[in-house]
Amino acid sequence: MAALLLALGAGLLPLPAQAQTADATLARAVAALEATETERGVELLRQLVTTAPSTTSAALRREAELRLAVASWSLGLYDSASVHFQAAISIDPFTSLDRETFNPDLLALFRAAKRATFAIGVRPPPDTALALRERWPVAIAVTRPGTVRLWLTAPALGGRDTLTATAAVDSTVTVPLALVGRDTAPLPAGRYRLAVEWSDAQGRSPGPTLALEVSPHVADTLLPEPAPPDSLYRLEVRFGRPSHAGLARGVGFGLGAGLMPLLLANSRLRGSESRAVTVGVALSLAGVAGYVLGRPRQPLPENIAYNRALRADWEVRNRAIAAANEQRRGVVLVRVRVVSP
Repeated sequence: MAALLLALGAGLLPLPAQAQTADATLARAVAALEATETERGVELLRQLVTTAPSTTSAALRREAELRLAVASWSLGLYDSASVHFQAAISIDPFTSLDRETFNPDLLALFRAAKRATFAIGVRPPPDTALALRERWPVAIAVTRPGTVRLWLTAPALGGRDTLTATAAVDSTVTVPLALVGRDTAPLPAGRYRLAVEWSDAQGRSPGPTLALEVSPHVADTLLPEPAPPDSLYRLEVRFGRPSHAGLARGVGFGLGAGLMPLLLANSRLRGSESRAVTVGVALSLAGVAGYVLGRPRQPLPENIAYNRALRADWEVRNRAIAAANEQRRGVVLVRVRVVSP
């Protein structure tokens, strides 16, 4: 009995913070904020940002800091809101607030926090295939206006930094990066390091560094289009009206076969009267069946032409897909993959 009471008491105790996942804590905080339980939401968010393990994703930490900043501002804790805005911007310099959603005073505080924070963000496509002369788009975000330079380094480039692009950035910009070496030749396959450097009149500062993997890639082929379903086709024939003359002939032959022994009054035939009636009924039924089933089949030219056009269009599209696949098989692309953000 004592053991049972101890077990029940342990079950009523709150679980330690480490046992709760960061995702679950964030979900509970959001639910509390949406239920206008702001103090409870702020408590959960503070617990999350202070106890989250190092393996917590940057996106989740940024979301928690951003929501904590907005909630703190709603409670009048403006200094705390500014601190959390700066933390969110440091995690992700691409962080922004919708002007149509938030209060202008809150937006002004966010802009001030952004000016007080120095951060550089790089956001390239994680995995893409480019034509040999196609440029690789790399998004850059800075919190202070300046000049951004991008450098490539790899053993294939002699182990030296190669200036690839330079752009003046005020807030965010997408830089089309030419993946070429010093002699403007396409980069050979291998691993590369992309470094970002920011500078203004006051000095320079290094930014993030990415590890890239460049490899040849054959263009993917297109799948052929499936045949049109039967539901799209129209009936090509219809049954005409049955022949009344055929029905009359069938019934007439049946009546004749049944009445023949009586009409001829022959004793030999009278003995076969029952069989004659059976044959007559069978012939009559055959005549009726022929009347019902023997209707003429009439073709429908408009439906036949529609079905032919439907099949022809499908064949034309598949021929175009086959021709495009032939061209794709002869094109070698350059695959660029970010292996270490």
